[in-house]
Amino acid sequence: LDNIDLSMVGHIDVLRGAASSLYGNASGGVINIETESPSEQRFIQSNIAVGEFGYEKKQIKINNSSGRAKYWFNVASQELDGFREHSRFENNLLSGRLSLDVGSRANLAVVLSVIDQPVAEDPGGIDLAQLASNRQAAFEQNVLFDAGEDLDQQQLGWVYKAATSSSELLVRNYYVRRDFNNRLPFVEGGAVSLDRLFYGASVQYTRFGLLSDAVDISVGIDIEEQNDKRERFDNNQSFVGALVFDQDETVLSRGAYIQGDYWLTDNYQFLAGLRYTRLRFDVDDAFLGDGDDSGEISFSEISPSLGISYHFDLGVLYALYNRSFETPTTAELANPSGSGGFNTALGSQNAVSYELGLKVTNKQLYYELVVFHIDSNDELVPFELADSSGRTFFSNAGRSTRNGIETVFAYKNDNGISVDASYTWSDFDFEDFIDEEGNDFSDNQIPGVPNQFAHLAFVYKPIRTLSLRFDTTYSGKLFADNANEAKVPSYVVSNLRVGLHTAQGNWKIKPYIGVNNLFGELYNNNIRINAFGRRFFEPAPEREIYGGIGVSYDLQ
Repeated sequence: LDNIDLSMVGHIDVLRGAASSLYGNASGGVINIETESPSEQRFIQSNIAVGEFGYEKKQIKINNSSGRAKYWFNVASQELDGFREHSRFENNLLSGRLSLDVGSRANLAVVLSVIDQPVAEDPGGIDLAQLASNRQAAFEQNVLFDAGEDLDQQQLGWVYKAATSSSELLVRNYYVRRDFNNRLPFVEGGAVSLDRLFYGASVQYTRFGLLSDAVDISVGIDIEEQNDKRERFDNNQSFVGALVFDQDETVLSRGAYIQGDYWLTDNYQFLAGLRYTRLRFDVDDAFLGDGDDSGEISFSEISPSLGISYHFDLGVLYALYNRSFETPTTAELANPSGSGGFNTALGSQNAVSYELGLKVTNKQLYYELVVFHIDSNDELVPFELADSSGRTFFSNAGRSTRNGIETVFAYKNDNGISVDASYTWSDFDFEDFIDEEGNDFSDNQIPGVPNQFAHLAFVYKPIRTLSLRFDTTYSGKLFADNANEAKVPSYVVSNLRVGLHTAQGNWKIKPYIGVNNLFGELYNNNIRINAFGRRFFEPAPEREIYGGIGVSYDLQ
């Protein structure tokens, strides 16, 4: 997410579980973030924002069009001293998107992104005593070893889409280079250097209206490869020391899928999908002083999905069944022993999910209710070693279950008033889990997940003049460790933002001011699961005031 400027996001789609065969190696779902499309308008837009804790953001965006081409470029720079000690952050981002009509029903979209993030300090987690005495404190080891990261990344991708009255072809291709350095709060191997190149391509073909317009079918393939040069050096209290780890890591992913829907009647629709995914992890150990840890691990799985839905005038009632799997990443495959190679004892996570849902909508209202049950085997669970390093490793839990209810309500009218509300109830448990040290966590709750979560937002945004947004979030209690001994209390956080919208000729001016955590709630914006030394907590600011101004000029 480093290379995403949230102000340039067009829309976000969230798919629960393995709800689509179009996506592969993930069991928790898909979050699809797409930047906004260029428009035919021609304008220059700038935004300057400042806030507490040294927050500054400067942004310039240009949107233009010429004939069949539409494009925008965006340059943004952010700085933050941070609420806590040792939490300074700096990010510079250049991004752009080109939309080119290459035929009557064909389009080529090109996306470019370049990021320079020279500073991202890590204050680390603190324990309950430190949380009570000084919420702004950093873990002393993180300060001593200058824990944090820096990165440079360049990304180029394109999407070609062509359609006819009965079919659609979608071709994607992308390339990303990432130069990443990380300083961890310990000596041996505490300075990490990662040079990564990853790229991929996919082709998807959809045929509409088969068998008397009752069947739509999509077929596709995707190919991805990731190449890492990973080195670790001693971290001599922020100074890079001797090389202690050196290996090349390659991940190859191949996938093929077919998905279709069949209208049984005018109201009943049957959905089915099947995906085959294979991943191969190769490691070539170049640091042979402690032996050769080169090796290979492969994972493969066939993931089916089935569903049936009943459509009525205002909505749809549906039931879904899915199987999915999720492999560890190369970082999660790191050996807890400290040696090179991969942790061959770590397996993939498999899940079977059942979902029953109702969606109702009309011009102004939207309502959704979902009940789900998920059975997982070999769940990937994070833990920290008892060596004060703060480094995270992963193991497999035997069996776990997830039961939950999710509901969403949304209302919007023509006067610029909208209300969004959601509520989630969760009961996530380990059914069978004995860790590598023999601790039995069976029947415990899965840490890091609140038992209840609710969100309410009220927005007043007419075309001009005043705009106002108030939102509040409730997060229920949760546990921070597998043993369920560390309880994190519930909290309620509210935010307020007020802006003005004025226009004069070709100029548009939008000043705004906002307050995050309006009522000064004491809460944590991150919990470090199973942290050694019970340093679970990363406190959030009690209150944060910010403001800014956006100026736009139409180039007509």
